[in-house]
Amino acid sequence: MSYNERQQRMIERIYEDERLHENLTDTTATVLIEWATAQVTDATNDPAQPDAIVEAQVQAIRKAARMATRVADVTSKNIVDHAETFLLEVRSTQASTSVHTPPVDSPSVIPSLSAQKAQAVQPVEHNVDKTIDKRSQTWWRRWKARFRSRRKDV
Repeated sequence: MSYNERQQRMIERIYEDERLHENLTDTTATVLIEWATAQVTDATNDPAQPDAIVEAQVQAIRKAARMATRVADVTSKNIVDHAETFLLEVRSTQASTSVHTPPVDSPSVIPSLSAQKAQAVQPVEHNVDKTIDKRSQTWWRRWKARFRSRRKDV
């Protein structure tokens, strides 16, 4: 089976993620990685789909696979069931937490931002009375000079 460039990159991420197979036997890890690879291939089939959406789907697949490796009684027969269950959970949390943000170039966003900036930024007024005058700065220098002159070197 030949993969396009994006599929190849995403599948390499699955194989390079050591957390997917560090606590598993070889057969269980192989089954999990094959499942994750098939899921990634399905997620990246459409080349017209934006990279951000594909990246989010692949992250969800990797997270579900990592969660499946943490199950105590995992075997090569039931790890795919655990991973699919976790994938459904991860996707449901992603769907509930995703927020639609309009693009910055949108006219509805720009006026509100400029109004917020105008309210937040106020001109700074310098208060001359609170600045340190030169006499208080020179006082310290004079005191240090007197102290040094009184010191006796033995």
